[in-house]
Amino acid sequence: MNKTDLLSVVMIILILGVSQGFGKDKEDTEPPKSLKEAQEENIYELSLENGKLKGGGGEWLIKQSQNASVVTIGEMHGTQEVPALVQSMIQSMGQEKKFDHMVLEASPWTAGRVTDSLKKSKEAYNRLIAKYPNAIPFYNFKAERDLVYEFMAHSDAESPLWGLDQVFAFTTDMAFDRLEALAPDSSTQKLVREVRAETGSVDDPRLKKLPDDTPNPISIYDPGTIMKLKPHFEGMPEAQQILTELIKSIEIYRLNDDNNYTSNKMRAKYLRENLWSSFQKYSAENQRVMIKIGARHAYRGMTQNHALDVGNLAVSLAELMDGEALNIAVLCGPGSKNMTFPARSVECQNPYLNDEFRSLIKEQPALFDFSSLYAKMHDGSLNISEDLEAFLWAFDAAFFIPNTRPAEPIVSPVK
Repeated sequence: MNKTDLLSVVMIILILGVSQGFGKDKEDTEPPKSLKEAQEENIYELSLENGKLKGGGGEWLIKQSQNASVVTIGEMHGTQEVPALVQSMIQSMGQEKKFDHMVLEASPWTAGRVTDSLKKSKEAYNRLIAKYPNAIPFYNFKAERDLVYEFMAHSDAESPLWGLDQVFAFTTDMAFDRLEALAPDSSTQKLVREVRAETGSVDDPRLKKLPDDTPNPISIYDPGTIMKLKPHFEGMPEAQQILTELIKSIEIYRLNDDNNYTSNKMRAKYLRENLWSSFQKYSAENQRVMIKIGARHAYRGMTQNHALDVGNLAVSLAELMDGEALNIAVLCGPGSKNMTFPARSVECQNPYLNDEFRSLIKEQPALFDFSSLYAKMHDGSLNISEDLEAFLWAFDAAFFIPNTRPAEPIVSPVK
């Protein structure tokens, strides 16, 4: 056999060997697992005992939160249990690992009003909510008030609360009352009243069926008309902030009526801009930040609204601190109810609660550690839908709390 023939034989043997090797690997590979099969080993129960987190889920949450510079809580609003869990989490951090700032799903100016009143007392805050019951959504509930009050008591920061959202649709009375109070003279007060009275109509049918005591929704105002007030408040930072927030929020709300896609992208960008601005303003590089916001805004990657939202910026901020980010979803489980606007108890609709999650949740809140699944998601050994895959990538973990109760308003709604 010459060298050429010998080389050919060797090549054939090598090819056959490699082919057999690949075939053997394929035969030995396990079939893709379902989410239920993959998560059974990485689910932890959690309970609250005298305000303390207990169980494997509590231990996981405390440890991971203490190691993170930025913790983002993506929540479902309007329950008693979610703020109670977050409050227990804050209490469990200890003095050395306490959070310095909490970021609220409220406008920067609104967060300032919350801060000022709670620094005085809970009673002062209750009076603010009694006067403007529709102005500060989510934080017009007792459990949310107690959470924020507790947070401020633990923080040494001069501005413990940051706001990153638009002005809520029904903050108009609180905003215009404050503008009138800040007006430098009687002619400006008169102009504020005239602008306040100059309203249009709304197209959204939901806004046409509100209780009689509900303030005018922000979208009936013309941003150009509000812009005319700016020169009359020159050199007055708070008034300028109110006007700027009103103008931007009107733009977002009006788009939401007929162009929801663009509105959501614009809002996500506005949220990120406000968070970044606060981070720079308060030189928070060496401080710990908790972001508490609706679950969809807390996504890493593209949200279900096809926007890059706060969850991505949270990761970047942690990297700027040479730290880590922790993104957690805190969601309603089976049998849950929550409170929606305006003060209506409903079944808590959780789009993430599929049959596999539901089958794993017992009577106690359950934490699912998604980070344990990432390797399986990379190698294809997890058989899940694209939507579920996006949800798992979005968060390090998710809490499902069964049987949540609707939040209790600070001010009882008028019947």
